[in-house]
Amino acid sequence: MATDTKKGVPGVPAAAIDAIQDENARIAIQALVDGWNVRNGNTGDKTQKFITEAEVGDKVNGVIVSGLDSTLGAGGRNNLGGLVQKISSILSQVQADVIASYEWQRLGQRIELIQIPALQSGITNETTTRVSSDNALVQAVNKLWATVGNNSALVVGGSVVSVNNLTAIASNWEQVQSTIKDPVTGEYVGTAAVRNEARTEANLVKNRLSGEYTVKIDLNGYVAGYGLFSNYDLTTGATTSSFGVRADRFFVGSAESGSQVNAVPFTVISTPHVINGVTRPPGVYITDAIIGNGSIGTAQIGDASVETLKIAGNAVTVPLFAAGGGGSYGPGDGPSTVVSVSGTFNTEATIVASAFIEAGNTGGATNIWVQMAVNGTPFFDRAFSLTELFNHGVAVTGGTTIPAGTYTFTLAVGNNWVSGGPWVCAFANMTVIGAKR
Repeated sequence: MATDTKKGVPGVPAAAIDAIQDENARIAIQALVDGWNVRNGNTGDKTQKFITEAEVGDKVNGVIVSGLDSTLGAGGRNNLGGLVQKISSILSQVQADVIASYEWQRLGQRIELIQIPALQSGITNETTTRVSSDNALVQAVNKLWATVGNNSALVVGGSVVSVNNLTAIASNWEQVQSTIKDPVTGEYVGTAAVRNEARTEANLVKNRLSGEYTVKIDLNGYVAGYGLFSNYDLTTGATTSSFGVRADRFFVGSAESGSQVNAVPFTVISTPHVINGVTRPPGVYITDAIIGNGSIGTAQIGDASVETLKIAGNAVTVPLFAAGGGGSYGPGDGPSTVVSVSGTFNTEATIVASAFIEAGNTGGATNIWVQMAVNGTPFFDRAFSLTELFNHGVAVTGGTTIPAGTYTFTLAVGNNWVSGGPWVCAFANMTVIGAKR
């Protein structure tokens, strides 16, 4: 009788399997248990192991956290204060690198226009072969064209291979172009040209393999196009690839005909444009998105559902607190500062301040004068008359609005009666909350 535990979901005791009399049933159940063991990771190399929804969540959260920490750099999620500047710097560098790249320049180059023969129409096939001991050049060009009056059109296709002891280059291209001139003056009006080209190169001088495929349209010098580029460094083994689009608008949409909701879920617009009468900046327009990890410098969100929200310190509110106290205040004394606290606000803020004063004296009527101020300007000023005071607490609240800047908030107390008994400030504190948004 087998003694091993047949683990699985659910677990199946080995004895239970061994006790099955029907051989076919026993074989079938044993196969199921063996499969469960592989799926549970109990046997095999664990590459076929199932993972639970909770395990997936843990792994995804780990990726999101590590990805966010990597994006933010040193300090990770605690470095949110500099996130806007960091993202802006990263985007500026990425854009600068793209604009300086060979790929960007290549897609922006004008198409070299082909001279149309003087004959009214024609079809030609030209081949060239030049071979020596250390150099070979072979090319074939097919051309057809037609001209009526001052207008002409041309279709050309060609292939070229060039080989020597250090390089091997192959290219294949097709080009169509149309030219129009003014029918009265004969002056040139414009040419539209489209060209696609595939090119490979093996180069021992540059120690690299490269390939590219480009499609470009040139309308009187306005060039748009896309291309795929790839390079392999023969020395280091490093590989790079790029796919680029130079166009005012790039979109991904449904192949279905007719109007549909979210038929174009993704659009990139690279120049300022007008939408509903308002000029919008270049940007990416997405109708729906599922994002595993994202870093956003500045966001305008109409409606948000957030499971966990982490806000950098002082990003929304600026809390300030200080405590103090001391001093005796008779009629006509004060107000004098007992608490002072300072803070900086990078945007306009609404201030809510509260204060508590613990006061006492030996008895008799007295007056407690309370004043809260910002940079010396009071925003709360009130006196409280008390007929008897032995140990008493006074709580006050006030508010104001301030522009961006650095401010000092003060709590001052005194006695504005002309007669009566004194009081003693045993303790005082002040809490200031600046709400910036």
